[in-house]
Amino acid sequence: MTENNQKNTKYLNIPDIIYKPDNQITKSVADLLTFSQKGDYPNLKELLDEKDFLGSTLNLALRNLLSNYFNFNDPNYLNSYKYLLSSNIDLNFKFAKDNYSTILMKVSKAGQLILMKELLESFEDKIKNRENINNLQTIEEEKQYFLIQQEIFFSQKDKNNSNFLHYMIHFNKCENAEIFEYLYEEYPFEKNRDEECSKTIQEIIKNLIKEKNDDGNNFMNICLLHGMPYLVLKIIEIIGYIPNLNKRNNNYIHSAIIGGNMTCLKIMLYYSEYNDLIAKNSDNLTPAQLAYKMGYFGMSNIINEYQDNFQDDIYKEYFFKNLENYDKSSSVNFLVNYNNYKFRYLLYELKEM
Repeated sequence: MTENNQKNTKYLNIPDIIYKPDNQITKSVADLLTFSQKGDYPNLKELLDEKDFLGSTLNLALRNLLSNYFNFNDPNYLNSYKYLLSSNIDLNFKFAKDNYSTILMKVSKAGQLILMKELLESFEDKIKNRENINNLQTIEEEKQYFLIQQEIFFSQKDKNNSNFLHYMIHFNKCENAEIFEYLYEEYPFEKNRDEECSKTIQEIIKNLIKEKNDDGNNFMNICLLHGMPYLVLKIIEIIGYIPNLNKRNNNYIHSAIIGGNMTCLKIMLYYSEYNDLIAKNSDNLTPAQLAYKMGYFGMSNIINEYQDNFQDDIYKEYFFKNLENYDKSSSVNFLVNYNNYKFRYLLYELKEM
């Protein structure tokens, strides 16, 4: 690569597949990557109108654009995104230098609903415009073809066997929740899809929720590890509570502790069995011991108290109503309030007799 080209592409992700045999990158490709990274819509549009690029090269340009997802309030970035999607881009291309991830994974990680909606719209448009769809004879054949392509698009795995749901870890947890709700509750029912088609798409999502990556983590683990209680509840609502141990023998309570979110811990305790409270991971630590080791002393106290009172239904009722107000530095306030609550409860029972 010449010194001049090094200057142009120093901070860009250039895949091997678009290198020339002499390891030179063409100026048009360098411009494409530069314009996309900057969200320079006028120049990007002009270039795409004049030049043809490989679908994999366009895929890379879109990745560069998504690396600046925080700029998508700028119309130029969003217009650049839409125009790249409308090009001859290969949406299923997996970039080796980016953990063999897909564009769907990158959009999921970006955590913006508008980007997901535009991507899925583009995906469907590309299916409709494929030449082989013209060979299908009936509406039923078209529907089955679409569902096959939908499953392929959604079910791609990266190098670590993570699917696109596992990438839903954007710091804006509200955006993650909106995207997931849209994918399961709205997208399957758009465009007047029939019941079978809608249910099939939902089943694809359900299966992806259950899938584990190479670390043994499923989508529930991912949500717990990143402190996303709303998504945890949505998963349980959709597929129920299905226990899982990852490769470090961490159960869901361990994962909630690592995520450091009190509400996630509360939810997991609600669904746990007694054995989950005393289960040891690969480091020979119970959830309470792990919390203590990580410096989450309030969490450790809560788990120990919950374990001691596991058979006490009155305690549990109070626990799940009032945990948000629990004094994380001490168990005294909680136990005093609990004893007062239990006394008032017993008085009520006596009154009703």
